[in-house]
Amino acid sequence: LSYSWRIAYMSGFGNEVSSDTNVDAYGTLDASLSYAVTDNITLTLEGTNLLGAALYNYGNTPTQAREIYYYGRRYTAGVRAKF
Repeated sequence: LSYSWRIAYMSGFGNEVSSDTNVDAYGTLDASLSYAVTDNITLTLEGTNLLGAALYNYGNTPTQAREIYYYGRRYTAGVRAKF
């Protein structure tokens, strides 16, 4: 398991027409599991963003919503073979 946390940060400066751009804090949880079937074959399972975190962009205050980026949860299964 892996948990990553990113604090809120400013991602761009505004001008006289628009305000600054900020990104709210967010955290993601990822997991990885592998099982060696034999010495040469391994099954893998991975999950990314298991908590479904989204990135919220806003202006000078959180009430000035700009964009929401939601990449969703992702799951991957695989087989590794050694020859």
